[in-house]
Amino acid sequence: MMETLRGIKNLVPIEDYSLYFFILVISLIAFLILIAFLYIVKYLRKPKMIQARNSAWHYLNHIDFDDAKIAAYGITQCARFFVTQENKAIFEQLIQALEVYKYKPEIPAFKESDKALLSEFLGKSHV
Repeated sequence: MMETLRGIKNLVPIEDYSLYFFILVISLIAFLILIAFLYIVKYLRKPKMIQARNSAWHYLNHIDFDDAKIAAYGITQCARFFVTQENKAIFEQLIQALEVYKYKPEIPAFKESDKALLSEFLGKSHV
């Protein structure tokens, strides 16, 4: 019987790259989904930052100085949105001046010099 099978050769191994191709396709799809997710997060986050910045600007321009402690905390919280290299020194002066109104049970009324410093800071800030 073996003599009749002389013309038949053994099986030849064939390289199969389908697993590598599958992993490549899945990796590419995962990468594209990650990029899309990052852009969506960036798109959704940007309006919130703009809205918070606009809200802070409105607060700083229409602040109520009757309660000096709340005004000092509000100015400190909202002014940080507008700090640049140009107005950083004024911001630091403003924060130092506002320390008088914080952390104490009895506080004085808001000084005109502090209001002027806030106005100067707002004048050099860009919306």
